[in-house]
Amino acid sequence: MKPVELKENALMINGRPVILLSSSLFYFRIPQEYWEERMRQLKACGYNAIDVYIPWNFHELTPGKWDFSGMRDVDRFLALARENGLYVVARPGPYICSEWDGGALPAWLGLKLRQEQLRQYDSAYLKEVEKWFDKILPILERRQLGREGSVILLQLENELDIYQCREPKLYLEALVKMTEKFQIQIPRVVCTSSQLDMDYSGATAEKVYPAFNIYSAPEYPALEERLQIIWSKLKGTEWPLLTTETMRRHYFLRRELIGGIRLISPYCQTASANYDCYNGISTWGNSREKPVSYMTNDYDHGAMIRSDGRVTEEYLEARLMGNLIAALGEELAAGSPVFDRDMEIEENYTGRAFRKAVMELKSGVTTVRDCGAKGMGILKLRDFIGKGEMQGPDIISAGMPLTITGGHCNFCGLECDTVSEAVKAVRWLCKQGVDYIKVMVSGGNMTPGSDSLIDQYSEETLKAIVEEAHARGKKVSGHVH
Repeated sequence: MKPVELKENALMINGRPVILLSSSLFYFRIPQEYWEERMRQLKACGYNAIDVYIPWNFHELTPGKWDFSGMRDVDRFLALARENGLYVVARPGPYICSEWDGGALPAWLGLKLRQEQLRQYDSAYLKEVEKWFDKILPILERRQLGREGSVILLQLENELDIYQCREPKLYLEALVKMTEKFQIQIPRVVCTSSQLDMDYSGATAEKVYPAFNIYSAPEYPALEERLQIIWSKLKGTEWPLLTTETMRRHYFLRRELIGGIRLISPYCQTASANYDCYNGISTWGNSREKPVSYMTNDYDHGAMIRSDGRVTEEYLEARLMGNLIAALGEELAAGSPVFDRDMEIEENYTGRAFRKAVMELKSGVTTVRDCGAKGMGILKLRDFIGKGEMQGPDIISAGMPLTITGGHCNFCGLECDTVSEAVKAVRWLCKQGVDYIKVMVSGGNMTPGSDSLIDQYSEETLKAIVEEAHARGKKVSGHVH
């Protein structure tokens, strides 16, 4: 039996199903004297794991000059994690993002390689990466669970699906091959940022498992539906649902727990600080005039443990969630999420729209007009993208189109026959937040029993629809043969 196994719907450690509540803890942003204090704080509030980036450029200061001492002693950091009863998700890159200088790729790589060689299936770039892996992987080999440590997962690369990697599958397989030089028995995982494009992240490579970044507002109403979309991606595999990064509010994390996530990883739940000149630039500016922001000292995005060690009220929420997980134990860890049968993913238009939105953007389409859809889920997707919580094209949506009872597109439309019914339908659509009104003026060819040469609405009804829409600041689009 391997110390760590990933099975369908279960993360197994030493043969038992577990749920891990994991906080980011970055040794390179915390003075060595406080490493153990932060670990004890996490353990005390019910967290049982940490995830840690390991920045290449923090250890190879100049080509061939390596430093693993003092604040750079990652081996000591991992030993402390084991001593304090915390499992570890190790994330050595080679690219880590983390708003860190160069995403941890050494600056001097730019003197050796061209930009288009970085993070690619490129022999010259991979040769440099192998030098880094030959230094860090022996440490992780020794500190993995079952040996002298508690490292349970090894993440390769990071958020590759939002980078223009030309051959992600081959690139990840090359990284996996580097790890096979060592006796590393723990699973290798790949971080998928968009949740939909495992191909682009390299998660379809051999001998790796997908894990996901899940970010949105804590009150986001479609989180459960979003989790069901991810579950549909994993259906038929031997993969549990794992997150590599997610939001920090425990209200949100409890919803993820109910949704069947086995590794819940709120990013930067333990704040820290940047030292020297390693801080980077983010795209988290607060206006069109100031689209980027410079990460200065504190690396704190609303953490429950602040950079100076103080805790917030969210720390108490962590205790409640940690105790809940501990109390329900293996029964919870081995359970299966139950979703509404009416939301079966193959029939769920919103799920398809999520996937299509990502595909459209990757194809270069920046604006999409939705001329009518089943239900109003497309508005959720529009707002989700508009808030920056998902990458996708701008969406201009009509929601459900207006049609007569049994008329063209009645299977996805809002049926209304009289003038008063049509006016009421326009008002309801505007209340839902549509961008414009779509009306099926005539019949069509795709609906059985509908005649494309016959008008569905009278001039009086159409006039009433247009006047009501205009009164509410909405334009009208008509389907006419």
